[in-house]
Amino acid sequence: MPTRIAAWPDDYPQTIQDLTDERLAEMSDTERDDLRYELLDKFNAARSMSSDFAQEVTKQGFINSFMHPLDIAFMFFAVFAAYGIASNE
Repeated sequence: MPTRIAAWPDDYPQTIQDLTDERLAEMSDTERDDLRYELLDKFNAARSMSSDFAQEVTKQGFINSFMHPLDIAFMFFAVFAAYGIASNE
């Protein structure tokens, strides 16, 4: 994952800047607005997919962290310790 997102116009070559400016100049206001909404929809969809993926990885990591047979023994120790603390013994 990149640690930095490219910023307009500093991180883009001059030829790309010129082509983009020409393309935007040829568009009407309505076309530019439609393009902005289309790009915003794509950005939001990508962000949602990224969030869903991160949640799934976290969930699977949590589940997989309890796959060792000794985890059951430690779970029982934790329950007994919690019961002992709660009963003040």
